[in-house]
Amino acid sequence: MEYSANIVNMGLRHEARNEYMKALKMYSVAFRARKNMLGPKHPSLPIILNLLGSIQVKRKEPEEAMQIFELALYGKLRENGMKALSGENHENDSNPLPLNKYALPGTLAVSMKEIGEIYEEWGRLEEALDMYHDSLDYIVQHAKKDVHFVSKCAFKNDDECSISSEGTASTSPESLLDVCVVNATSSPSSPPCISRFPSEQQSPPEEMEIYLQESIEYDLDSITDRHRSISNLASYYDSFFRDPETQPILVDKKKVSLHVTTALHNIANVHRKQKDYVLSKASYNAALRGMKLIQGEQHPSVAAILGNLGNLLNDMKDYDQAFATYQTVLKIESVRLGFSHSDVMITMLNIALIELCRGNHQESIKLYKEVIKIQRRMHEKGEDNANLLAVSYSCLGDAQEKHGDISSAIESYQEALTLRTTSLAQFHPDLGKLIHKLGRMCTLNGELDRADKVFTRALRLYKHNRLEPSDARVIDVQRDRADNRVKIALAARAQEEINKQRKCLCEM
Repeated sequence: MEYSANIVNMGLRHEARNEYMKALKMYSVAFRARKNMLGPKHPSLPIILNLLGSIQVKRKEPEEAMQIFELALYGKLRENGMKALSGENHENDSNPLPLNKYALPGTLAVSMKEIGEIYEEWGRLEEALDMYHDSLDYIVQHAKKDVHFVSKCAFKNDDECSISSEGTASTSPESLLDVCVVNATSSPSSPPCISRFPSEQQSPPEEMEIYLQESIEYDLDSITDRHRSISNLASYYDSFFRDPETQPILVDKKKVSLHVTTALHNIANVHRKQKDYVLSKASYNAALRGMKLIQGEQHPSVAAILGNLGNLLNDMKDYDQAFATYQTVLKIESVRLGFSHSDVMITMLNIALIELCRGNHQESIKLYKEVIKIQRRMHEKGEDNANLLAVSYSCLGDAQEKHGDISSAIESYQEALTLRTTSLAQFHPDLGKLIHKLGRMCTLNGELDRADKVFTRALRLYKHNRLEPSDARVIDVQRDRADNRVKIALAARAQEEINKQRKCLCEM
């Protein structure tokens, strides 16, 4: 088994260097080797399938990744195949497949989370949320007796939160769960794992088992139904990582705790997209408590959760709290990354946006200009991010527009358009919105002929990308161009009247 473990480690190293095809090949070789030696029921096989799936996600092959993750989760592919992946016949899928009984709990939890992320990417938010909840619940259910992520007050009685974990040996939590959650690339040293699942070939402890999650007896008394009601769900999220007595144990079980924290963060992101702000806030706060406990107050992952919490507060129009949250993010990121880092720039843009929303137009414009100044200095060193600079100019244009400085807004939008056109294709659909904005500003500034040319350019771009005439973007540009042409006609008529009056005066 040392051979297959070494092959997996080679794959991890290739993956860390973004050599995805090489990593894919290594994981495939390891999968075949272990399947031939240990049989198709060995619990290490779903672990390698998760690794294969994660590579396909990074290669932008979500359909392939989904099938691999489902093979790890269920032990076989669904009969309706790609129809199920695309969402077809979903309502008729009343007989879900049972979970892979040969896979370990941590492995299944990772598969669920990864499937949820693909669903979220596809915009299938309800299915994503179900998978994230299943992953979260599965970890909570199969944790050892002394590992309580949820405070006891969240349950009706103590019996409901006791989980059986009789008589099994365990590995270090440095497992595939860790690889998928924190992208570990080095082989941890740990005691061997004793699998509790029967296999056709029992072998002595081996190095590959360092990637296996803790082996625990099942107790399938699901907490899912108890906590997914609207009235209880927020309090369920709020109960995570609150019990001071269990916090040292959760820190000791760092990698498993990271999975719970990541699941809560993913759940919060989906709730935010669904505009379920109360649930989203409760889940973000739980993820934040967990990440601070595990990684410390100043860790970049804490800043990432705080950043998304700030975005939520902005959506909720709680601008003062959002401002304070972004300021905390800025302190963490600037110390660790330096003020010229792109993450710091994004946080500064968010702070400027909050100032704009609070009506502090001049402060907002000042911050946007400061970000642009920093990025321009980086441009001189050849280290700039053209897309981020374009976004900064576009945001500056928005602020100048709201401040009533239309001429400056036109200059900012034009600069943003120039940068975006350089980084994208000339007829990329993402340029349409920016071109449309520039046209509107030209109309407001009385540059009607220029506005007509800009609107026509936007329509030509949308036509090139085969947008339907009923598309809202096309309709909006057509309406604004029509209004602009009416103004051109009225201006021409007024000019004719003026010319007539001048001619009459001259004849007199």
